[in-house]
Amino acid sequence: MFACKYFKKDKLLAACDREILGKKLKFGEIDFEIKKSFYFERFAEKEEIIHLLKEAKIINLIGNKIVNLAAELKLINKENVKFIDGVAHVQIYRL
Repeated sequence: MFACKYFKKDKLLAACDREILGKKLKFGEIDFEIKKSFYFERFAEKEEIIHLLKEAKIINLIGNKIVNLAAELKLINKENVKFIDGVAHVQIYRL
């Protein structure tokens, strides 16, 4: 299960692995918080997330499970994945 927030007007999807929602990660000297205000509107099962991933034009993902799902769907190339405190993070923009 994943946490997600879909901004319909902008077709922007923010999603993360459920278990990291609200956690703080370190990126060098920067604290990176997986904020509920940005990443959470509801919890979603894999099937719903797949639908949203295919529909969204701007996608912000954090979490090893959600990023692996995007790779399985061939939405990203694994070489483009960044890691923040050992957690996968990717942003996707479609024109």
